Amino acid sequence: MIKNYFLQILQEQIEALDIIADGFKNGDLTQEEVIEELESEKKTLEAQLLAIQVMNKALAQKAANAAVKSILKILEIAIP
Repeated sequence: MIKNYFLQILQEQIEALDIIADGFKNGDLTQEEVIEELESEKKTLEAQLLAIQVMNKALAQKAANAAVKSILKILEIAIP
């Protein structure tokens, strides 16, 4: 799930950067506009990477909770 989201992010970034480059090459964007667009893309990428960190933490917490639950069940069996 996280891998697919990351690959989607990369594809979207490639597409966005291609559009910005084409806009500059065609004269549709000035240098200042390109810089603004790149800053915007940077902020978007940072937010998406933070989302991946949160997703990873949630998965790790879920795994830890499952492990604790299993240990508690084993202890209940071992120590009635």
